[in-house]
Amino acid sequence: MTVEYLSVDKAGKTYSSSWKKGAFPYKFKLGPSTFFPGWDKGVAGMRVGGRREVSFPASVTAGAGDLFYVIDLVEIK
Repeated sequence: MTVEYLSVDKAGKTYSSSWKKGAFPYKFKLGPSTFFPGWDKGVAGMRVGGRREVSFPASVTAGAGDLFYVIDLVEIK
């Protein structure tokens, strides 16, 4: 799968983004442990062109705090 994404913290500050200049879409295989625990469940069932909002608690973000993601599915391979 290939997605474009934006993640923000609780204060609304951008944590990371594939839309940022010089960044690339995120490519991964759907399945457990691909990113944060629960990422696979958050994007499962998406269709190309779809957008989904997913939140992750600080307990799974490796010290990044609570993060909120906006994810657009670009491609399924």
